[in-house]
Amino acid sequence: IPLFWLSAVLLAGCGRQVTQLDPDTLIHRAWERYRLGDFDLTVSDFEAALATVPEGDSRRPMILYGLGTVWNLRTPVTQQKPDLAASFFHQAVEADPDGELAAWSALALARGQHLVPVGREPDYAQVREAYQGVIDRYPGHLAADEAFIYLQSTVAATMETQASRQAVRD
Repeated sequence: IPLFWLSAVLLAGCGRQVTQLDPDTLIHRAWERYRLGDFDLTVSDFEAALATVPEGDSRRPMILYGLGTVWNLRTPVTQQKPDLAASFFHQAVEADPDGELAAWSALALARGQHLVPVGREPDYAQVREAYQGVIDRYPGHLAADEAFIYLQSTVAATMETQASRQAVRD
């Protein structure tokens, strides 16, 4: 019997020690894992961080943007979930409509409308409206500058002389 108890004590000590990490650590670790391409662990860290921060917490938009980004851009492409990504980007905008990450989330939403699967044509009127919305909502922001470039690319891509000239002038 003493051997049984000794074995039980030793085995209990070999288990994984579970510690709760603070949201900042989880967010930092999630982005590191994203850079390394470990998307499943990235999602786990962002979800754990999201579970620890209340509505209105200043870190919430970063977490939501992170979740949107990983579901939008993860590889292989077959693991991407654009609708789920869009949901997180919308939540990021709602969490802090005038914040830094709201602008980037709005741009990601517009890009999601623009980048469609091969063989499908985007609804260019809707895409241009989405880009213009980013420009109007976040003037002077780098995300608005990118939206402007993408908007002009949709005009120039028509290969219509007048439209292309106007894009160049703009």
